[in-house]
Amino acid sequence: RYHVVDGADGGVVTVTERNGELQFALDGELQAAEIRQIRPGWLSIKMGDQVRRVQFTEDGSRIHLCVGNEYHDVEVLNDMEFSIRTMREGEDGGAGSTGEIRGTIPGKIVKVLVAVGDPISSGDQVLIIEAMKMENEIRAGCNGTVTAIHVSAGDTVETGALMVEIAAADEGADSDGR
Repeated sequence: RYHVVDGADGGVVTVTERNGELQFALDGELQAAEIRQIRPGWLSIKMGDQVRRVQFTEDGSRIHLCVGNEYHDVEVLNDMEFSIRTMREGEDGGAGSTGEIRGTIPGKIVKVLVAVGDPISSGDQVLIIEAMKMENEIRAGCNGTVTAIHVSAGDTVETGALMVEIAAADEGADSDGR
């Protein structure tokens, strides 16, 4: 499985191969696709009845795509690279609107940097987890108050494990002043 991250908007397309066929998760919806290289630097992508020709160039870890008159700079990451990046950025591994911070990869908790009752801002460091001999910072994805901590230094956590809960802060009045 691979994750294609668009450099412009941060959008992510997850690509999985099943039974020799590639599947794309676009906006959470799986779509099958047939991809073949038609000549160097050119791909043919068939999704349903639509066929698109895509020109591409590689530049280190980045790939530049041209689809019609749309241009995209993307990066292709494997599961581990994607998990580490999202943990560092406080996205999928951080607290979202639910205020839950869950493990995105198995690892060992090195340090818990917050306590119950602590006020927290989006992007603040919450935990340090070691995965594949690398220490990774886990950051909050919302403003609020830490309401529960389910891990301690030395604990081993699995993917999806609930580690910290945050009560999201009220973002204030809406545009009508309410």
